[in-house]
Amino acid sequence: MLRGSQASTVGILGPDLRERDRKVFPASRFSVRILGDRLWVVMPEELVTWRIGEGGELETPIFIPIKGARDIARLR
Repeated sequence: MLRGSQASTVGILGPDLRERDRKVFPASRFSVRILGDRLWVVMPEELVTWRIGEGGELETPIFIPIKGARDIARLR
């Protein structure tokens, strides 16, 4: 996770600590989590999630409109 004044970058590192994939967002985000085989990004007005592929690449994103979310967690 890298926060800038104009955008935020979210990326996946492999076991060798090399970047496998990354996405850049023009908005700030509140949190980033890996839950199961998915990467989740919580932003002020939406959640974005990707399945993490076998090589660490981020597959097609799913955008979920939501307002007021600050974090995400798995329920047991």
